[in-house]
Amino acid sequence: MWSDLLVALGGSDSYKTMSEEQMLAAIRNTYGGSVSALTTSESDLLASIVGAAGGSASVLTQDEEQMLAALLSALGGSGSALTSPSEVLLAAIIIQREGGGGGEPTSPTAKSIIDFVTGSYYAGGASRSLTDVIGTDAETGGTLDPSDVIGGFGLRGLQNGGTTTPNYIGPLLSDMLSDSGGVTVLFEITAPASPNGDAMAGFDFFNSPAWDTDMTLALASDTGNFTFSPSLSTGLIGGTIPPDQAVLTPYAAGLCRVAITGTPDSIAISVNGGNTARFSVSPPFPFNLVNKAYFGNSFNADYLRSIKVYAPQNDATMKTLSAL
Repeated sequence: MWSDLLVALGGSDSYKTMSEEQMLAAIRNTYGGSVSALTTSESDLLASIVGAAGGSASVLTQDEEQMLAALLSALGGSGSALTSPSEVLLAAIIIQREGGGGGEPTSPTAKSIIDFVTGSYYAGGASRSLTDVIGTDAETGGTLDPSDVIGGFGLRGLQNGGTTTPNYIGPLLSDMLSDSGGVTVLFEITAPASPNGDAMAGFDFFNSPAWDTDMTLALASDTGNFTFSPSLSTGLIGGTIPPDQAVLTPYAAGLCRVAITGTPDSIAISVNGGNTARFSVSPPFPFNLVNKAYFGNSFNADYLRSIKVYAPQNDATMKTLSAL
């Protein structure tokens, strides 16, 4: 979560491999601080960040939660967060910075921030446990093995020894389906050097027995590109999306960001800051009738690092969200 805060404040995503103290120092530096802060303790760094954001120097004697609450307040957030745990405060700070105070927004407001790397899960306006947001479902094929979450790496994919195919439940599902106008989901994955199978990141919407729609990032092994093959089987409603694959960007192993948007009349995707590919849907897709969302039938990334949920975004914003 510290790394997400750093990126929200305008820092580099390359800091994800740093220690907490190093990331806090980098966060401080986004406010114009000195790299000498790298030798400063975590509590002093937090106090320095608060002061740089316009907070009171008196927080130097406060605990982590109090200092995070002070930072949130300095960025324009609510002081009621003073009684919240660190995870909730961090998520609120990120959301406030991305969509609220502290200058021009750097990206839209996230409804949910599911971070498998740090084990922090925020959805429905509160901190959650893993089993609050990811579950099992026999109908969709969704599974969960908590041991697949590896600290510092994320949720293991099937070809990396994992057995989980995420089924989104509870407040995470509610955040995904809260807008009848659709949803944008940002996945961060570690793409394998030698992919086995084609489902890298994505989600399915489901309302049995009427229809099932797939929005999945795939690798076309014959071309070496990331490709996108959306499909819609509306059953009783009728209608389809053309199954033609859209070539998005050359395939590269390692860190990968995928923004996928579904609306009643389109499905769209952007990978690693590439141009957004959008497909029309006809007749309109009834988001108000969706009752399940899940990853799909296979999950072949090395790791799923994080999931962020937004209101539906336009092509330009999706390109910004997916940029590395």
